Amino acid sequence: ARTFVKHPPGSPPILGSKMGMPSILFLSEKLSTAYGSKPGDRGTLGTYIGYQEEIVREDLASILDALRVPTTVIERLHPTENIKTPPPHSPHVNWHVEQNRYPLWPFLFHCDCIIGMRSKALLEAAIIGRHPISYQPNAVNPNLCAAVRLGLATLYTTKDMLAGALEDILKKPIDSSHSLPPLLQCTDPNATENVLNLVLENMRGASFGVPPKRSAYSPPPLDE
Repeated sequence: ARTFVKHPPGSPPILGSKMGMPSILFLSEKLSTAYGSKPGDRGTLGTYIGYQEEIVREDLASILDALRVPTTVIERLHPTENIKTPPPHSPHVNWHVEQNRYPLWPFLFHCDCIIGMRSKALLEAAIIGRHPISYQPNAVNPNLCAAVRLGLATLYTTKDMLAGALEDILKKPIDSSHSLPPLLQCTDPNATENVLNLVLENMRGASFGVPPKRSAYSPPPLDE
């Protein structure tokens, strides 16, 4: 990740024409299919979780209309989503629906604000030093988002909370520079050396017929 920041990717063409305008990357998911669209519904993975992607995108459009700050929104669809039209929005909002025509990483790096729900891409954003937002209005269990559970994404559960955060982000001068990401709390700085030592030790033991050792590390559970 640190090498990635030292040698950043080029800005996606879809952002190039809006230089100087704040940009938001919205990471969509098919939560309505997985958990239903309203109270009492059930989806392929379980019961309604308090919100779904259409509620989130409509809240985001409404907030941006009220703020009246010229903004570019890139709605990055989940690979399983079909193309959709942007929600109703004011003329000062440039809303683009992006169906995986471009790689994700450049958007994570160059967009000024990253908003998702439970997407693993929030973790990817944190890895390169960004401060993503997890917006889960009326969520039943928001900590099911791995980035929230690990303290790597800021959680907002009401429209007013998100509106306040976006006002602070969009109305301050845009800082296009990116500092090197800090070492994540869940990262072991000696991980590479430990893996190498374990491999070398097992290789030595194999020559004497000694069964290989196993790592004691047990990774935390992530989203399904």
